[in-house]
Amino acid sequence: MGDGYLASQHDQMEQDMRRLTRDMFQGTTFFPYLPVFNIWSVFRESNEEGLGVNGRPKDTAFGLYRDGTELRGVYCSKPEEARAACSSVGPDSCDFPSLIGNDPFYGGLGGEFTISTQSPTSGTIVLRHEMGHNFVDVGEEYDGGYVYSGVNHSPVRSGPNVPWRAWLTEPDRPQLEDAILQVQEYAWYNLAGGPFVVSFASPGGYTRWGARFSLSGCETDDAVVVDLDGRALPWASSGTLDRVITDYTSEEPLEEGTHTLTFTQKTPPKPGNPIRQLCSVTLHEYAPEPQFHMADRTFVGAYPTWRLDKVLAGYRPTNELCLMRNMSSEVFCPVCYEGMWMEFLGVIGIIDNVTV
Repeated sequence: MGDGYLASQHDQMEQDMRRLTRDMFQGTTFFPYLPVFNIWSVFRESNEEGLGVNGRPKDTAFGLYRDGTELRGVYCSKPEEARAACSSVGPDSCDFPSLIGNDPFYGGLGGEFTISTQSPTSGTIVLRHEMGHNFVDVGEEYDGGYVYSGVNHSPVRSGPNVPWRAWLTEPDRPQLEDAILQVQEYAWYNLAGGPFVVSFASPGGYTRWGARFSLSGCETDDAVVVDLDGRALPWASSGTLDRVITDYTSEEPLEEGTHTLTFTQKTPPKPGNPIRQLCSVTLHEYAPEPQFHMADRTFVGAYPTWRLDKVLAGYRPTNELCLMRNMSSEVFCPVCYEGMWMEFLGVIGIIDNVTV
């Protein structure tokens, strides 16, 4: 169900919905489930175009808005209108309602309505992650969240005795994967205010490290410089103003002691463009193989996950395979896929008739 589309933009909305449907169900992510889904498109005319910002909805069909201007959560201010539009397609036709904002940038939310935007660069990324929450009882797998529960979560007290033991790559040798979280920041920082600097202390002894950060408003390679201890990390723009996630992994160990990660605006944005913003950043250190399995992307084990305050929340099934952790991924881990089938088969039957 599109929001923020004018009467003259009906065809555009239909094109956006078809593209998102194609990306979701004819692509890799939800293709196995396509036979059990019908997908409907509902148009409701809006008097204003786009999303509201700074907590103020525009005059749109469902009143979608952002809390501030950061490319993060998108909220619905007219849930009754959304429910009415949902029910308009008929009985049993709106099990998983989704609201798509007419906005070219990253943003969304899970809950009663799966919310995303029509962004060609990030709309599908957000939609499949939030749909994952709604299709099955799964919590977050990324660090710095709040809700850690469901089929993809094992509590700290369980240690290596995870509930997905049947999926373990090495069931006879269960172990807790050895890594530490060094940096966890939801910065939402305007880099025009000067460099963003975060320091951390490495204990030494870990052989690898990896950083993940997201930037928005950085459409050129000379937009920002990212460096660790004064050495520039290889970063290249995706050529878009949208929020983009970048991953960097190094096989060079960090020495024991203090290290500094810095994000610096190199050139200002063009007039009328969004600010150059550091949205989020994490940095981990990892033990070598096989104390931490990284080489095999599909390895299923017990990988640590941390809450916003860097307190260990529990364990997840895979390292960076599952899109419930790594939003750049197009696939779920086998534990999440199984959970979805269990949910779907609880409400549908796959046998139409039996003739003896």
